[in-house]
Parts: sequence; structure tokens; C-alpha cells
Amino acid sequence: MSSIKYQNSIRKKRDEFLIGIVNQFIQSDENQTIFDCYDYAKIIAETTIQSFIDNLTEEERTLVVINTKAWFLPIESIRTFVVFLSNNEITLNQI
Repeated sequence: MSSIKYQNSIRKKRDEFLIGIVNQFIQSDENQTIFDCYDYAKIIAETTIQSFIDNLTEEERTLVVINTKAWFLPIESIRTFVVFLSNNEITLNQI
């Protein structure tokens, strides 16, 4: 598999991982604001990132471990998180 294919595979898995966290948030009793969702996603992602990495193939894992922070740019800031949600057609009920 080429490097591009590995990168695309990692992005897809990362997006599924983050969307799963956002869906957990949506199902929770938390205030459904973008700021609360961002805080929730960031905390959960940081505490579960190792299990995400452990579920990658060896080649994918090597690419992610080199610069994990770069792979998780969607949760780097509230702005990048809003773009991530928009790109995945996720909206929150603003309370």
C-alpha cells in the first residue's frame, strides 16, 4: 500500500474515531453547545488516543506516532473543530 493510501486510511479511521466521540457527546446530558462539545471531544480523544493507535495497522501506526498532533488537527482548536463538524455535516442543538 502506498503512503497516500495509508494516509487516507488513517484519516478515515481518525474521522470515525472523532465522530464516535461527538456522537457520544450528543447522546449525553451535557449542554449541547459547540464549546462543550469541543471540550468533551478533546478530553475523550486525549484519554483514548492510545487505544485508537493500537487499533491501526503497523504501517499506519508508524505514520501516526511520528507526529500524532498533526493527525489530530481537527481538535487542535475550536476553529478547526467547527470545520471538522461542518465537513462531516454534524450540527449541534444550540441551547
